[in-house]
Amino acid sequence: MCLLKQVQKSSGPVISICVAYVRNGKLLNCSLLSPDRVVPDIYTLNQGIGGSPVDIYIHLKRMNIAQDMNDPKRFMMENYKEKNELIMEWDRQIMAGTASSKDWMSQFTLIQNNSLECILYQIGHAVLMVIAALMLDRVHTLIQVFSVLFSLVAGCHTIGWMLSSTSMESVPFETGIKSIAQYLQNRRNGTKQE
Repeated sequence: MCLLKQVQKSSGPVISICVAYVRNGKLLNCSLLSPDRVVPDIYTLNQGIGGSPVDIYIHLKRMNIAQDMNDPKRFMMENYKEKNELIMEWDRQIMAGTASSKDWMSQFTLIQNNSLECILYQIGHAVLMVIAALMLDRVHTLIQVFSVLFSLVAGCHTIGWMLSSTSMESVPFETGIKSIAQYLQNRRNGTKQE
C-alpha cells in the first residue's frame, strides 16, 4: 500500500513484471506445490555461465493504478493472481510441447545473457582487488580475507545443501542459515510429537 501511494505521485507508468526462468526446456519457478520447483538464486543463475544456461523471460504489463487505489489490497492480489495464472499457463505450454510457439512467445521478452561479459566482469574485479592489494602492500591480507570468506560461504552453502538439497542463496549464508533453522524446527516439532 505504501509503495502504491508513492508511485501514484510519480508521473511515469507503473509496470508489473512476471518472470519465467527456463532451463533445459523446464520451467524452474513452476507451481508452489510442485516438487520440481526451483527458486532461481545466485548459484542457479551462475551455473549457466559454464553449464546449462537459465533463460529468463519477462512479461510486462502496464498497470492503471489511478482507478485501483481505492482498494490497494485487492489490486495487488489481482495482480498476483494474473502472474500466477501466467506462470501456470507457461507450465502447461511446456508440458504440451507448445511453449516455443510464436503466439505464446510473443507475450514475452527473452533477456539475452552474455557469458563472456559475466566472466570478464569477474576477472576485472579480481584484477582490481589484486592491484589494490599490491598498491597498499596488503596481498597477504587479501589472501587471508578471500580464504576465510570463500570457506565460510562454501561451507555454509554446502551444509545447507546437504540438509535441504535446495539452494536458497540470494545473499551469502542464506542456504545454510535457512536449512539449519528448518532442520532444528523440524527436529523440535518431531520431538514434541513423540
